[in-house]
Amino acid sequence: MLLPVPGFSDQLVRTYLKQRNVIFSEVNVATDFKAQQEMRKTVGELSVSAVTVGSKVIQWYVPAQLSAALGHEGYPKLRASSDSTSP
Repeated sequence: MLLPVPGFSDQLVRTYLKQRNVIFSEVNVATDFKAQQEMRKTVGELSVSAVTVGSKVIQWYVPAQLSAALGHEGYPKLRASSDSTSP
């Protein structure tokens, strides 16, 4: 689940997940009070964007952490030439 925070660009995360063929949901915490509560519970704050993969929470766009979490959940790896930090 992608939990974007207004003011932060999450396009790199979206692009990366699409490249890995990951089906994901996106929740706007700016307009969804229940999502705000969930984000505070899982992330601890509303000031950063976060991605949850299974029980793992990744704050910001950290390709190595996101790749490792997806691999742990069984998603296939990208080819070396595609696994980069830019879309």
